[in-house]
Amino acid sequence: MSSEDREAQEDELLALASIYDGDEFRKAESVQGGETRIYLDLPQNFKIFVSEKLMDLRNEYLQADEANKRLLDQRYGKRVIQKALEEMESKEWLEKNSKSCPCCGTPIEKLDGCNKMTCTGCMQYFCWICMGSLSRANPYKHFNDPGSPCFNR
Repeated sequence: MSSEDREAQEDELLALASIYDGDEFRKAESVQGGETRIYLDLPQNFKIFVSEKLMDLRNEYLQADEANKRLLDQRYGKRVIQKALEEMESKEWLEKNSKSCPCCGTPIEKLDGCNKMTCTGCMQYFCWICMGSLSRANPYKHFNDPGSPCFNR
């Protein structure tokens, strides 16, 4: 196992340990390849939703009448339904109101100011207009070059 894989696995373990208490979460070191095995003691009816399933659940809930909404609340729990609604609302808002960093994909919202942007995720400079990466040494060259489609913008 590479050191990068090991570091990524340790990050996942820290995240899991912060979510689950000691009774639910256990880890065991494996001799083979230095792997760490994770054990979660979860209730039998525990469900994990990926975003595609959350979207399906949200759509089903929004189209349901009051009786079917109560059934969905009983089947999945009000918190899961609320999470599905909020997740999809956030995702739709981001799609409408932000652009993704061309380097790392972090959503970026521009409120005002110039078109030279700095990603908060990876600190890359990029142009808001064309989404091209900008030079670290002289990021404004892109806007001052008459040959650039973003000249004087």
